[in-house]
Amino acid sequence: MKRASKFICIMLVFVSLICSTSVAFAKQKVTPVIVMHGLGGSDLFNNVNTDEKSMIAQYGLDTSAMLRNQTIVQEAIKLLDNGRKVNYTKLFTELGKVLGSTGFNCTADGNAQKGQGIDCEWYDSIKNHPEYAELRNFSINSFAKQISGIIGAKNVYAFNYDWRLDVAETAKKLRKLVVAVKKQTGADKVTIVGMSLGGAVISAYMDAYKTKNDVAKYVILNGAHLGLDATRLFRLDFILDKKSVLAYLKHLETAFEGGAAQSKIRAVRALGDARIGIAVDKLNKEVCKNPKVRKMFYLKVLKVWLANCPSPWECIPYKEFGACVKQMEKIGILNKKSGLYKKNCTLPQNSGQIYLKFKVGKKARH
Repeated sequence: MKRASKFICIMLVFVSLICSTSVAFAKQKVTPVIVMHGLGGSDLFNNVNTDEKSMIAQYGLDTSAMLRNQTIVQEAIKLLDNGRKVNYTKLFTELGKVLGSTGFNCTADGNAQKGQGIDCEWYDSIKNHPEYAELRNFSINSFAKQISGIIGAKNVYAFNYDWRLDVAETAKKLRKLVVAVKKQTGADKVTIVGMSLGGAVISAYMDAYKTKNDVAKYVILNGAHLGLDATRLFRLDFILDKKSVLAYLKHLETAFEGGAAQSKIRAVRALGDARIGIAVDKLNKEVCKNPKVRKMFYLKVLKVWLANCPSPWECIPYKEFGACVKQMEKIGILNKKSGLYKKNCTLPQNSGQIYLKFKVGKKARH
């Protein structure tokens, strides 16, 4: 059913784009298309643009380092057996060390750490970057290939960005690409297609630059601007579902690290559904539903891993944002004096509700 819905969605996008460019075809002019990925869509690097450049593990999950850590492996094995007791203090402490060492987390002000960034900030069409359309990690790359076959790769541009950061700041970078594309092609307007977090970037862009009147159409695929389920973490709600965990593990075989971690994921799945189910049940009972252990997870793991990254905060459903902020303040994840707090949320006068500072949040999430 999900595949059918996704196929129908993609087909509708094609119809929309073809209709929008039909008149342009008649005039021998094509409306250029800018496509943008979502969470995880661009590789992130430390010391970018230097000889010391090194890639940050995807989503900051350095699986190799985790497997090399004897304590993590030992305690994780205990999760598979109802008769063995897990030392969560040891497990979470070591996990925090590994996740915190990747450099994935942003600074306390919600900015990329010094020297970090992407190495694929392009201002020319994907005709000059044929490798982009051949990537299979994300649907947006396949989409770019398909639309290139219709309007030509010279008319398709990829907006790559550091997806951890504030969508309003990312929208400013998108503006630079829009201006560059119009100048290169002579077009008055562009069409923008965004997937997942890219939808939130489009929303922020339209809110800031709609008066420029240079977007013919925008298309949002599975947009994150209405909120993501994963942001339940911010309201202390992350009960795991066995079926979902098993399905996600299968998905990760080809999606995580571009398929490079396939053997590791298969090794986990080889443990069997029953043992993985035992681990899920133990985590739900001993961590998710245990306030003391749950707080330890947040402070030792989540805080050092990704809590300073603005984009996850911006994917919290609008109606739940205030409660999430209060929960994270109370537990010690969010500091009111931090730049991240000032960037992502504010307290209106005469109101007890926290709300997104960005207009995109206020509009898109009602």
